[in-house]
Amino acid sequence: MNARLWALAAASAWAVLVSGCGSDLSGWAQANGCSGANNDSCSLQCAANATCGGTCGQSCSGSCTSGSTCTVTLGPSSSMSCSGATCHVTCTGSCSLSCTTSTCDLKCAGDAAAQAVSASGSCT
Repeated sequence: MNARLWALAAASAWAVLVSGCGSDLSGWAQANGCSGANNDSCSLQCAANATCGGTCGQSCSGSCTSGSTCTVTLGPSSSMSCSGATCHVTCTGSCSLSCTTSTCDLKCAGDAAAQAVSASGSCT
């Protein structure tokens, strides 16, 4: 019984944190400030050891930390910070990726394949 109540409480808390954001964002501990059908202007945070993914519109920022895996498509003028995690980032316009003690790759619009990023990368 206690485990069931905990699971319901956790699901409810997650729903509150991502309220206002589209359903195309999964696993994020926090997804705040999203607007419109494209999830514009989101601020995303992936919890430690989690798997997070989805699509964010323009002017989004995200962070992926401590053993997490983030697979995200970012709109123009967006950024992702990856620290101690694995990040797979696809950009539909200009964006930046900061990669610290992480495994990262970045695919820009028009690229045939993603490229490994060791410290930082960007699409223009």
